[in-house]
Amino acid sequence: MNKLFQSLIVIIFGCLISASVIFATKGDFLILKDPASQGTEPWAVFPACPNNQYLLGSSTASTGWSCAAPAGTGDMLAANNLSELTSTSTARTNLGVSATSSKTIPIVIDKIYTNQTVARNTWGNSTINYMRADFTGKTTCRSVVQVTVVGVAGARVQAQFATSSQTTWYQLDGSSATGATSTSVGVVSLGVANASSSAWVVTTSTFRGDVYLRISAWDGNGTADPAISAFVECF
Repeated sequence: MNKLFQSLIVIIFGCLISASVIFATKGDFLILKDPASQGTEPWAVFPACPNNQYLLGSSTASTGWSCAAPAGTGDMLAANNLSELTSTSTARTNLGVSATSSKTIPIVIDKIYTNQTVARNTWGNSTINYMRADFTGKTTCRSVVQVTVVGVAGARVQAQFATSSQTTWYQLDGSSATGATSTSVGVVSLGVANASSSAWVVTTSTFRGDVYLRISAWDGNGTADPAISAFVECF
């Protein structure tokens, strides 16, 4: 049903149009007409635009008006998937999040290494402490260890990975596991109680997939029994 409205003063786009104008809604259109021009074309026909759109067109009597969505200049458009960001690091800082610590994967929880050896071995000398996970896209990581019982001074622990064969192990940067020392990447001391973490490691491309993880420990004295409540990899 059409609806008519009478107005004494009509202001559109900041301009005084008429002291007496008839508004009529018909379907999806708003029609303005001067009652003095009976039988003539309406002064203007405007489409009723949906939310987030505006009128676009010319000031011709009854044609040329349409609805248009804003171009979004300077805005974040969903279709661009955040590609408008000029600095992703600044955006993460503003949001209070990190590019590398959005996910953690536990490797060992509540484990004691009885009589930790000087030689390099898997934690507790047991393959039961292996973990498998998919690290696709994980270009950096670091190890965080919660030490509940300290080992001897100089005792070390490090996360290492292997492919499906589980025969050859590597440090997370791709270096040979057998060459790990106290200054190698991702190494954490077992001689300090509570939480300790390694420096961030840039991972090798071989690591960035479906691999096995283990904790390798060395430089014990064969007597001390260090214990950790958690060993996690942070990304």
